[in-house]
Amino acid sequence: MRALVVLLVLSAAILCRAVTGLPAFLRGVSDESRMEYTDLVQRWDLSATEKLQKILEWADKNGKKEAVTKYVEKKKTERIEQRKQFDGMLENLPTIGKKYESIWFDKNKTKAQKAAEMDKLRSEHKKEYTLLSIMMKMAEPRNRRSRRGRKGKKEKAKAQA
Repeated sequence: MRALVVLLVLSAAILCRAVTGLPAFLRGVSDESRMEYTDLVQRWDLSATEKLQKILEWADKNGKKEAVTKYVEKKKTERIEQRKQFDGMLENLPTIGKKYESIWFDKNKTKAQKAAEMDKLRSEHKKEYTLLSIMMKMAEPRNRRSRRGRKGKKEKAKAQA
């Protein structure tokens, strides 16, 4: 029991010391400067260029200009890469959508064959498949009636008797 308590205390201490989501250049600044930076980042009344200019002024004032410019460039390249992936998904979506439809609405295949083809499509194009599945669910009619109609099982049995 004592070992369990010690393990719990140690794991809690380790989790409390976990790295936050703050950029690395904020580790060496004072709490006041860190708060000033977070206030700048969270402002909604500034455009992106104005915000970047104010952040660079903050970095120059706190002696972190080089680290901040590296951070900004890294974020910019990440955004460009993300945009390329997004554009690639949009380009692939029509062709994969046609494959999805041809598998889903084919009346000559068994459920097992359809499932195998869908699994293959899912493994080849995970993100597009997920997006198409969500879109298919959105396109379904909302208020489908059940096969029993408005009456439940018991009431239907009473009506037939």
